[in-house]
Amino acid sequence: MSSHDPLPASPRSASHPPAPASGADGAGTVSRRVALAGLGIAPVVGAAAGLPVAHAESTPQKGAAAGQAVIRTSQPRQTIRGVGGINFPEWIPDLTPDQRETAFGTEEGQLGFAVLRIPVSDRRETWGLQLETALRAQEHGAIVFASPWYPPKEMRETFRREEPGGAGSPFPAEEAQRLEGVRVATGVSGYRGEGYVVPTTDSGAVISWDAVTAYRTAPYRLSIRYALPSQPAHLQVRINGDVIATELELPATASAKDWQEVEVDVPFEAGGNAVELVTVDGRPAVDGIRVRRIEVQEDAMRLRHDAYPAYAQHLQDFVTFMRENGVDLHAISIQNEPDYAHEWTWWTPAEMIDFLENHAGGIDCRIIAPESFQYLKDTSDPIIRSEAAWANVDILGAHLYGTQPDAFEYPLFHENKGDRELWMTEVYVPNSEPDSNERWPESLVVGESIHDSFVVAEFQAYVWWYIRRNYGPISEDGSISHRGHVMSHFSRFLRAGSQRLVLDGDGAEGVRESAYRAADGSVVIVAINSSETPLSRAYELAGMRPASVEAWRTSAEERSAVVEAPVIDSAGALRGELPAQSITTYVVR
Repeated sequence: MSSHDPLPASPRSASHPPAPASGADGAGTVSRRVALAGLGIAPVVGAAAGLPVAHAESTPQKGAAAGQAVIRTSQPRQTIRGVGGINFPEWIPDLTPDQRETAFGTEEGQLGFAVLRIPVSDRRETWGLQLETALRAQEHGAIVFASPWYPPKEMRETFRREEPGGAGSPFPAEEAQRLEGVRVATGVSGYRGEGYVVPTTDSGAVISWDAVTAYRTAPYRLSIRYALPSQPAHLQVRINGDVIATELELPATASAKDWQEVEVDVPFEAGGNAVELVTVDGRPAVDGIRVRRIEVQEDAMRLRHDAYPAYAQHLQDFVTFMRENGVDLHAISIQNEPDYAHEWTWWTPAEMIDFLENHAGGIDCRIIAPESFQYLKDTSDPIIRSEAAWANVDILGAHLYGTQPDAFEYPLFHENKGDRELWMTEVYVPNSEPDSNERWPESLVVGESIHDSFVVAEFQAYVWWYIRRNYGPISEDGSISHRGHVMSHFSRFLRAGSQRLVLDGDGAEGVRESAYRAADGSVVIVAINSSETPLSRAYELAGMRPASVEAWRTSAEERSAVVEAPVIDSAGALRGELPAQSITTYVVR
């Protein structure tokens, strides 16, 4: 989150962007993950295997049936932890007792949040502020996890930071204005855009973009995304005709689908810049480039390197404090948004790897890292690639501020997942404008965000920013907002132990559909129709003969309203209606 937000925060966008060391398993040592398993708090193994499949879409005739979707009840994907949000009583007032019931209760007129995020304050005297809400959430069956913004003052230092900001502007290789000695390919997964390019010659292949825009004359960082499952290759980099790098090395990658990046700092002029890559040797597959302006912050803050053991003890002390006061923390993060920390604490990937490898192993709680503000893979990739650091991570956490859908898939994580989980630990969409939580159909964007997080990104938890705020699920008067009612179509029914199911369908333009096996064995279907056309829809539940079905809907006029259930036809399929600009939940037993 970008500010303390005593008043409504400005919207985020893509353009603005002492514990003993244990490390990896080794002779004569017991790894932290083995120790956690012995304590009964090892991570739940999700059912996901492979990469996610986005919702299918087609364009129906106006007023015509959109077709039928098939739900594979015996084909689970990932385990779902639930939906939730943060309570931050140091920055805004605590939830009231009634608001706690609204947030975490599971009855009609309640949100059913199953996840509560709380801050790890740098001031121990404020830790008790978290207890009442955390205890009540836990009593309702919610899990509680914690994220720090700052280390204690005595552990901090300021420094001059010169690093690129944000995710940067992407320029796909297949869209380059000049391609010579290359071919466009799509055979290897993990690329972004419509494909990638592969040289057809051992040297002299050219990929050139004519107009890479810079808003000011300044140094920028150029990142080149490539895969190279053989010996290293080299590129010449030219900017506006000038050779900036004569032989930039591209190290070999683990496989043809192991996409990595190399970086080089380049001088850009204000306006359009010509960027040219010429192969010197080798045939790397090039997915594209991105450019980021190098930001300078004179008073940047970080954790002193010699304070790492003390900081690990600080996190452990918070875990112990909460446990002794009745709150069993499910997990604790190393740092909130270490890559967007203009107002709190910066961490480089190398620093986080050092801490994870050498200091996090003694914390007797699941560890979340890195909580990148924009699910930036150059923040998390190095952690995954470090065997010793990755051994001490239980949950990969990420935020989705400005993250584009083509960055949701994460092959590297899924290939190295093991028993780790993948959580989306903070977002608000589409804005934080005052009273925006009552706008319709804008509030449907929240449902689309949850759907895409579970279906496309295969996250296992979805965590909003402030639970109570005039752009959040609960308004300042304690009532559930239109945004909150949209969230409840997922949150009330997907409790810990639910699993997403494979859903195959022809869909319709503007429609998102997902299905889940709830913890009580029922099948939950959530359908969002963002289009202006009402649609009829049929759902076949392969492997299940429905006996009963209940339905809830939120639209411009309805708020989590109980509505007429779909008909169960003679073949056992559900046949119901999706009104225009609405979200509907079916619970099938």
